[in-house]
Amino acid sequence: MTVTGPTFIALQVRDLDRAAAFYETRLGLQRTAISPPGAVVFDTTPASFAVREPLPGVDLDAARPNPGIGVALWLHAEDAQELHDRLAADGVPIIVAPFDSPFGRTFTFSDPDGYAITITTKPDTPAHHQDGPIRSVGSCLWMSTRVVDRMSLAATRSSPTRRISYPGCVRADSTRPTRAAAWSMLSQRIRIMQAARLRLDCIDRHGVQGAANLPPVE
Repeated sequence: MTVTGPTFIALQVRDLDRAAAFYETRLGLQRTAISPPGAVVFDTTPASFAVREPLPGVDLDAARPNPGIGVALWLHAEDAQELHDRLAADGVPIIVAPFDSPFGRTFTFSDPDGYAITITTKPDTPAHHQDGPIRSVGSCLWMSTRVVDRMSLAATRSSPTRRISYPGCVRADSTRPTRAAAWSMLSQRIRIMQAARLRLDCIDRHGVQGAANLPPVE
């Protein structure tokens, strides 16, 4: 028996109505017809995405520097740059400015509860295949097992299990065959994620205004 990939992703939030409204109005997600008590589920593919009230014993305010530390959640969008411009204009904190990664145009913002959410637009996906601002969830879900202080670039390798490995990370593609990617930008992505983590810590300690004088992460 093998695991084929994620089917459900949920964020525990402080204010369910506020979080649901944010993802619905800012990102364009649509709610499913039915959601369990204490949660709002959105109609996303290939994995369902939801926000929910905290489980007993969970203290989101105690999470440092922010909730979700150690996990990077990527959402696929029709146009990452356009979404970035709209969120930035609305005052949503941008943690990582847009850049061209091996996975397409990419940026990261902070949601109302402090979760770092990365948006990407795959360069090989025609826009007419999309059905809304955010089409899929779980295109890439990174789980950090340790802090990466140094990342050296290595040649990629693919196998029948459709897994690509590089120092400190293993990426398993559960939805489509692996294709050669532009890994020359991988070290830049790691550097950006490290800088974003420092920015999040500054925002957590001093607020958004306290981090306003920091240079943009590029």
